[in-house]
Amino acid sequence: MEQYDYPEIAVREAMLNYMRENGGITNEGVQNILGVKQTRAYAIIREMAEAGLIAKRGSDKEDKAYILAE
Repeated sequence: MEQYDYPEIAVREAMLNYMRENGGITNEGVQNILGVKQTRAYAIIREMAEAGLIAKRGSDKEDKAYILAE
């Protein structure tokens, strides 16, 4: 039987729902909605990007955000 990490699934769903409603999210947005620090927010973003769920938009610090992958 496959095991699931339910807290991680809930984190992903919360982020994906937020992104659907708002068009994207920043690292600061992840910190705010999930109540995590910058390093954890970055790790969550990286994991979701590697899983093909989200993609980076923008290239520098001021306009970098993440959107739902197509």
